[in-house]
Amino acid sequence: MPVTDHRESGAGVSFLSPYPQVSSSQVLGATTLTNPGDTVGWPVWTITGPASAITCTNNDTGESFTLTPSDTGHGNLLAGEKVTVRTNPMQVRYQNGDVWTPALNWPAAQLWGLQPGSNAVTFTLSGSGSGSAVDVSFDARYETA
Repeated sequence: MPVTDHRESGAGVSFLSPYPQVSSSQVLGATTLTNPGDTVGWPVWTITGPASAITCTNNDTGESFTLTPSDTGHGNLLAGEKVTVRTNPMQVRYQNGDVWTPALNWPAAQLWGLQPGSNAVTFTLSGSGSGSAVDVSFDARYETA
């Protein structure tokens, strides 16, 4: 059974009502993802727009990748549009099946796995808004004798 997690952009609120609050439409933020297995889990990331650029960073290893939808000629990811990033084997697809591998920040992109235990992760979505989300799914893997 796959391990799943969902992170979504918070709804904006009035700055003055009832008290001053600050929130960013640019960052879903830092979180912890837990791999219950005893070896690396290879995630599938599903990103839902709106977004103009998406960066997923493993703060523990320093590995990251950035996806820029406009690099495909598509333009920004619009509200409700989805792109899926598979880490092993590597594959980047728009919701209609189009190949979006060129949208990654090559050669620096690292499609990283989740180490066993807790992984400190940061999701940054530029141009995000209501409905922007990152979903992760992976199979916990176990070594056997």
